[in-house]
Amino acid sequence: MMRKERRQLLDRCLIDLSREMEVDDVLMYLQGKGVFTDAVVDKVLCSGSATAQRAAIVRAVKSRGDRAFEAFFRALLHARQRHLADLLRPLIDDGVLQTIEASLQDVTSGHSICLES
Repeated sequence: MMRKERRQLLDRCLIDLSREMEVDDVLMYLQGKGVFTDAVVDKVLCSGSATAQRAAIVRAVKSRGDRAFEAFFRALLHARQRHLADLLRPLIDDGVLQTIEASLQDVTSGHSICLES
């Protein structure tokens, strides 16, 4: 079960997430990581307008626990929507942030992307 404060944060951010989230990229990431099944993806895609699909993603994440919350954060980063991921950042565990920062290192230039606010 997802922690209450994380569910509340998703509720508070619903308007921003419903306006701007890249549905296809986020769905593909969450499905690829095993957070969403084919049935969940189909349900989201059949939920109507793009805004309705975005809201359906948030509802589905809320019902899948803390692992889904962290995967959703990663999905937003993967979709190059850091401004939306930053909305969730206050409730992402430090260990997860460190892992993400390490994985975002640019191997070719030796530079890393700083995730600190």
